[in-house]
Amino acid sequence: MSKDLSQGVVVLRALSSQIAFWALAVVAGFFIVDAVLRGRLDVAARTTGVALLMVWACWVFLVRMSVRLDASALTARNLLRWVRVPWARVTDIERRAQLVVLVDDGTAVSCWGSPFAPRAGVRSAHGRVGGSAEAITRVLPAGGRPPNEAARRSGPAVDSALEIVRTAWLGHPAAAGEITRGWDLPALMIGAVCLIAAVVAVVA
Repeated sequence: MSKDLSQGVVVLRALSSQIAFWALAVVAGFFIVDAVLRGRLDVAARTTGVALLMVWACWVFLVRMSVRLDASALTARNLLRWVRVPWARVTDIERRAQLVVLVDDGTAVSCWGSPFAPRAGVRSAHGRVGGSAEAITRVLPAGGRPPNEAARRSGPAVDSALEIVRTAWLGHPAAAGEITRGWDLPALMIGAVCLIAAVVAVVA
């Protein structure tokens, strides 16, 4: 498992959520294309506006929420909000339903978009309880293998998402900094556009 994030960013999210999002997007696209092929352009126009809003909502819940790791901090991107925690402020990382980052001020940051906990009852070659984690879905820059690929090939996987975050934390004791929070402005702006499109489609 690589500890070097100095030249890139690792983003963790649940693979099953991505699959669900793309399945819903394909279904929405199918109905729009079907209306166009039938010559019902008015229906297609109304459907497109509403479908965009629905797809945006699914994207926010299933794809946008994630955990971003870089050389200086962990960023938990939750529902239309984000929290950036410098590694030096982290005191521990726990696995509950999702990953939870414990901070030196006594607070905890839940990572809603982290991969789900592995199935119970599966043991790795090292004897720890684990399962097939829903894994890294993007590594930047492109190239090379995901940090846990060799482990996945060699035997039953442990909680790879937790191990990746712990490794990044222990390997990057950066200088302490402020914990910052904010609104997910790009997602909010896209949502506003989709909402306007849906309202226009319904009232037009």
